[in-house]
Amino acid sequence: MKCFKYTPVNKGYCLGIAALYLEEIGLEIYGFSLLEKDGKRWINFPSRKYEDKETGETKHIPYIRFPDKERYVAFCEAAKKSIDAFKPVQKEPQKAQSVELQFPDEVPF
Repeated sequence: MKCFKYTPVNKGYCLGIAALYLEEIGLEIYGFSLLEKDGKRWINFPSRKYEDKETGETKHIPYIRFPDKERYVAFCEAAKKSIDAFKPVQKEPQKAQSVELQFPDEVPF
């Protein structure tokens, strides 16, 4: 598996959106979300929104899924590693340095 596109989002729990290439079967899948909360990261599969008719809540249903948890977990771990290998390292913003202004004792005008 290879990540070939990553767009940082940094909104709420969403760190970014990725596109993955599954080399074994020659398949590109767009729209994976990389999320983080309380130090834990996970992958959400591409999905569509819908409104629950009984509660009126907005929910999401994935376009693809694994029927068993072991394969899902293995895929998500590989996806996180692939995204981490692709995305540029986020640098810490530099702090502004204080500059001391120096003026001559006498003003020439």
